[in-house]
Amino acid sequence: KIEDIVFSSNDTTVALDSKGRLWSWGRNGYYPTLGVGINDCDSYSKVCLSTLSGNPLAEAYNKGVRIESLYYVESIYSIMAVDNFGKLWYWGSDYIEKVLGNFEINRLVPTCISELEDCVLKELYDKGIKIKKILYNINENSLKILDTEGNMWTIKNGELKSITQEETILATEILNNGVKIVDVEIPPRYDLIILDNLGRVWIGDKCISLDENNCLYERYNKGEKIISISTYDANKFIALTNKQNVIEVNITNNNIMEMLK
Repeated sequence: KIEDIVFSSNDTTVALDSKGRLWSWGRNGYYPTLGVGINDCDSYSKVCLSTLSGNPLAEAYNKGVRIESLYYVESIYSIMAVDNFGKLWYWGSDYIEKVLGNFEINRLVPTCISELEDCVLKELYDKGIKIKKILYNINENSLKILDTEGNMWTIKNGELKSITQEETILATEILNNGVKIVDVEIPPRYDLIILDNLGRVWIGDKCISLDENNCLYERYNKGEKIISISTYDANKFIALTNKQNVIEVNITNNNIMEMLK
């Protein structure tokens, strides 16, 4: 069964099934293509990239690689996927090469760029650090990586930097108090929205759950903690709480709307 699905503006569709396989169908032109190795602008019916003969993803699938998460990045016309070993797979435009370093790949098929010698991601892979989630920040032309240990990394202009290397309040919390990052989102025109393991929400380097003037403050003090976040709007994010309430938080107006209680 289908676990996740992404659509591109070029009429390309890629889906992740429950067995960790990627499927694609639709228009095979421009970027991202269908990942089948050619760019002929024709339309194709559904094909399983994880079993397609000669496809790098099929070779990896036979060795136990399973895709766990899937992303389409509209702003750089690219497909990204993270496998069960915490490695990043990629195909699409050449924008990613400018962010991650000077390397060349066949952008018409899924390629495991975590294993490329000239890619800065290999530094993480060699340290045994596994990727949990990856996001592209169009505002600074960088990648934000959340690892499985609750740390976050920034890659920009081929350079890798941990959030703990920054002189920030959140970095201090991570280093001194054992705080871990659970999730991160990047809404348009705003700083990162970060969820930590204590159920607190950060925007940039400010913990809004501890801000007396913020709409989340009273809820947090009464024991209502955030357990997941998602964004769909430049000014808002959706949060699920430990009391099974779904709330919409308006960043601009500092207002909460109950969506499900």
